[in-house]
Amino acid sequence: CFLYFNDPWQWPKIWSYNPQITNPHWIYPGDLVRLLPRGVFAQSTAEPETAQPAQPAATDALPPPARRIEVGIKQTAFVEKSDLDRSITIDGSVDEKTLLGNGDQVYLGYPSGHPPKVGDRLSIYVPGNVVKSGNTEVGAYVHVLGTVEVLSVKQDKQARGVIVDASQEIERGAKVGPLLKTFQTVPPSPPKVDAQGSIVAMLTYDELVGQGEVVFVDLGKRSGVAVGNRMFVVRRGDALPKRMALQTGQDDRQFPARALGEIVVVDVGERISVGLVTLSVQEMNIGDIAMMQATP
Repeated sequence: CFLYFNDPWQWPKIWSYNPQITNPHWIYPGDLVRLLPRGVFAQSTAEPETAQPAQPAATDALPPPARRIEVGIKQTAFVEKSDLDRSITIDGSVDEKTLLGNGDQVYLGYPSGHPPKVGDRLSIYVPGNVVKSGNTEVGAYVHVLGTVEVLSVKQDKQARGVIVDASQEIERGAKVGPLLKTFQTVPPSPPKVDAQGSIVAMLTYDELVGQGEVVFVDLGKRSGVAVGNRMFVVRRGDALPKRMALQTGQDDRQFPARALGEIVVVDVGERISVGLVTLSVQEMNIGDIAMMQATP
């Protein structure tokens, strides 16, 4: 819809022209999609239509499209501020070592009232650049160093763990906390609310394994966002740059929105959602608008 009509919200109308498509989220390669009502043609002469075989009814047994996206964190991730504030710290080690690695046991200091659980596997990381939405700090990029497994937790004492995976040397003071290791596409879920936010952080291909791009949007549970929601990344205004100015975050309300791409929400925090870019027709960047509209 946004490619042909420059308006992504025309999709219900286009769907009404195609009764053979029983689920608008599942459109397969080879499907014929009519963009105009029957009897209306884009050219003066039209070839006679051939009968199309009946499409199977939509059931829960139908498989989703074969193309799926899966992206794993390699060295860089994004952590919300609330998780940073509750992070655990490597305060010491059983051995007299400055640099720690696989097999080394460590002592873990944790915030009061938030002890880890025995058997938990948590990521070890070092916080990097702070990410803000406006003037509000929403999180930070972190450099992932490895994984620690919690061995014991005793009241009023530091927890004890063992480093089970280290990609590089680990020092005392490193942070420990839960991190998503893999992002993958999820079943679609119709949006229940209208919402608009912006992309506040993104991870580039050289920091990821697999296809797709991971972005972080400053909309979360408090905004009514849910896993599976689709969002359009849009700009509003003249697409021609003026004086070589960046168009990122362009939001001139005198112009209709033009879509740059689509993302699917794969994880939702209190204030931040994680999305996978599933479609891109133009380069997007931090600051660009992400929006969704409630499905009637």
